Amino acid sequence: MTPLLLAAVLSGIVVDVTGAAVAGALVTAAEQRTTRTNDQGEFRFEDLPAGTYRLEIRMQGFFLERLPEVTLAAADDAR
Repeated sequence: MTPLLLAAVLSGIVVDVTGAAVAGALVTAAEQRTTRTNDQGEFRFEDLPAGTYRLEIRMQGFFLERLPEVTLAAADDAR
């Protein structure tokens, strides 16, 4: 029997208005989990329970960015 995949993955890339990657930005998912973007502006949350998440992105010198809610089902890999 194969185990069920219950966790989801949410990833993305943070860029500025010119399209340049923003390294070191703090990304928060649902006020629970945080990570920082890498040198290419990429972030990734793994092992998220299925549910609805609101993302916030913070970086010194930039406005706070709040993204629309993202709904994840079990085993989703959303970008």
